[in-house]
Amino acid sequence: MEKVIEKWIIVALFSWGLLLQAQTFDDLLQNYIGANKEAYLQPVVDLMTGSFNSGWSASGRLDSSFYLKFGVVGMVGYVTDNLKTFEGTTEFPFEPVTTRKVPTIVGDIDPVVVEGVNGTEYQFQGGRSLVLFPLAVPQLSVGGLLNSEISLRFFAYNFGGDFGRLQLFGISGKHDVGHYLGMENWFWNASYSFQAIEGGRYFDFTNHLISTEAGRSGTHWFYQASLGYQYGSLNAAYKEDPDDGGREITVKLKNNAPVFIGVGGGLKLGMLRLNLGINYAKVPFGEFGVHLHF
Repeated sequence: MEKVIEKWIIVALFSWGLLLQAQTFDDLLQNYIGANKEAYLQPVVDLMTGSFNSGWSASGRLDSSFYLKFGVVGMVGYVTDNLKTFEGTTEFPFEPVTTRKVPTIVGDIDPVVVEGVNGTEYQFQGGRSLVLFPLAVPQLSVGGLLNSEISLRFFAYNFGGDFGRLQLFGISGKHDVGHYLGMENWFWNASYSFQAIEGGRYFDFTNHLISTEAGRSGTHWFYQASLGYQYGSLNAAYKEDPDDGGREITVKLKNNAPVFIGVGGGLKLGMLRLNLGINYAKVPFGEFGVHLHF
């Protein structure tokens, strides 16, 4: 049972569905060890950055009295065509040097084969034909002090064995800027968030978001628009030939879409808080939240 949970968590955090046909990252990535590996993996950091930055801006106008809010935030990235291919170039000693449009890790499952001299072939590995990138995390918010709100995300579990410890930590601070301007029904918040994920010996991911959100808030509803700057960084490590103890390959990547925009809204139904939104940063991201407000 633990092995099943371990595999599910790895799939959810690194890229949903990518490991359904592989036991470890080593098995999945061992064919990409040269200059093409960064472009092959780039969609992972773009999807993780945008997904984990979704869900922080689901408060509307901040309450002025003390409150606690606990619930679950769900995010889903839509894998568009601009994430599915890249220009791959054959590597030494294959001849002649050839460049082709080939699948990324989220692209078409079929490999691309290039024919060379003397009957040789060069194969660009296929992807996992990913359509959606869904995630869900618990989130706790504390507010009502100095017109501010602090939100936390946390998960940790030690799977042992080949994978090791998985840990997720996120924190967001938000301040009501609109109260300085005497806003009542309208609101304007400024915020900063940081998240870090450690995936055993395989990867670590950090994520920053500076953003602002503004909108209108009623007794039982709110709507808003948001604008932010995001920065995500992924360090991954895997083995060239895991069965024979091959050398370790490392990859360092940063997200390609720093501008993060979104629109959304929510309902306030007694203690229950519901929200929906859509964001964009290279690809669309949907978000939803269900919280209890105390």
